[in-house]
Amino acid sequence: MEKFTISNNELVEVIQSCSTDANVEDYINEIKIKCPNTSENMLHKLRERLRKTFLPTFNQKWTAAKRTMDVFRNKNIDWLNKTFTIELGGSEPSSSSSKRVGRPEKAFEDCSSRAKRYKIQHVKENVSEDIIVAAASSINRASDTKEGFSAEKALALMLDADLSKHQYEIIRDAAKAIGHDIYPPYYKILEAKKQCYPSNLTVTEKGAENDLQSLLDHTSTRIVKTLNSEHLEKMDNNITLVYKWGCDGSSGHSEYKQNFSRDGIKDSNLFLTTLVPLRLRNKDNKDLIYWQNSRPSSTRFCRPIRFEFEKESDDVTKTENARMERAIERLVETQIEAGGKVFKVEHVLILTMVDGKVVQTLQNTPGMNTCSHCKATPTQMNKLHTVRNLVIKDEDLPFNIPSLHARIKFMECSLHISYRQTFLKWRIDKENKKVYGAEKIRIQGQLQRKLGIKVDFVKVGIRSFNDGNTAETASITGVSEELIS
Repeated sequence: MEKFTISNNELVEVIQSCSTDANVEDYINEIKIKCPNTSENMLHKLRERLRKTFLPTFNQKWTAAKRTMDVFRNKNIDWLNKTFTIELGGSEPSSSSSKRVGRPEKAFEDCSSRAKRYKIQHVKENVSEDIIVAAASSINRASDTKEGFSAEKALALMLDADLSKHQYEIIRDAAKAIGHDIYPPYYKILEAKKQCYPSNLTVTEKGAENDLQSLLDHTSTRIVKTLNSEHLEKMDNNITLVYKWGCDGSSGHSEYKQNFSRDGIKDSNLFLTTLVPLRLRNKDNKDLIYWQNSRPSSTRFCRPIRFEFEKESDDVTKTENARMERAIERLVETQIEAGGKVFKVEHVLILTMVDGKVVQTLQNTPGMNTCSHCKATPTQMNKLHTVRNLVIKDEDLPFNIPSLHARIKFMECSLHISYRQTFLKWRIDKENKKVYGAEKIRIQGQLQRKLGIKVDFVKVGIRSFNDGNTAETASITGVSEELIS
């Protein structure tokens, strides 16, 4: 007689060693590794025991323990120490005595339509309707779970739809009620969410900071692992991930009653440094792109590097820029194993997520009216022969012209030119101050009456003047249509 004895505690350890989305077959495979001499008949008996008796009891106790292993073990010590034995042979009938007499029974799918109707009628007459419905729902749930949402896909769904935990659970319960258990439980989404966090995170009462190398390692690894095997096969082993980064301050935040241990810290101001991955490409061939950020201006792809309760100032901006430059110089390649290959990822960070104020500070420009690149003053800008002879330093070139707020600033520039059309001077003095104010009110009023737009403040949605309203705008403002275009 063949016997197999195992304790509940050993089975719990098997479940722990498997992934969170494992099933009965995964547990059986793990037992095969630990007990290689176990026969297939014994494993079949054990599989049935797990499915019908052990796993329902375990799941009930695991839920009662709030899915915490320490609590689970403390509450179920006696149950964990219990063992059960599975026996084969002995009392089982021999093959000769169990041999069926008469015509062999066909599988249901091989039967004729008439035979199927007979079998269905036999089940309906001998089994209650509630049991049949429950069995059908159980089969549907088992089938749907295999093709349902993974924890990562469910997390992405929650983010795309901006679902709260309560809303997600309502949708999940509604799907389960009609026999489609396609959404994973919320605790698995939390586990998937934890996989999105990089390591080496430093948090203080004044702010928080991600180690730059750890953040880039984590970001590149997650991006590479989203690619399918076909993409990975075509990719070269040496690749480059290009990012944009920048820093900016914001103020006017709510101040809370919680006190800080140090003086001088206020939560009304915030200074933030972030980066966004843009493109994964071949290291040698820049035109060979493997992954492209489809929404480079979305906050979804924005990765915080550091934030601090600090008011934006020239010193703060310069200190943060110097700190980032040192961190970028220390960066090393990231090695990623995926699709049976080892990829070496080089990180390239470009400072473009900056506004005019940050550029002015980093390039030591005396004022916002002065060009950050050639240092031309408003007086010099009207003298084209002087501007052409100004020298642009090499260290100023990497900043280029920041694209942040570009369209809004071009719109404001056109308006400010139009306000000065009568006296043709950029500087507003006492003589032309009233003329400037009157012209501004006149142009604002005409733009609102004729085009229905309010101007001279940041208006979300302004795309370009180069549309059907261009000629009308030019006639109202008095600015050249060619210049506006």
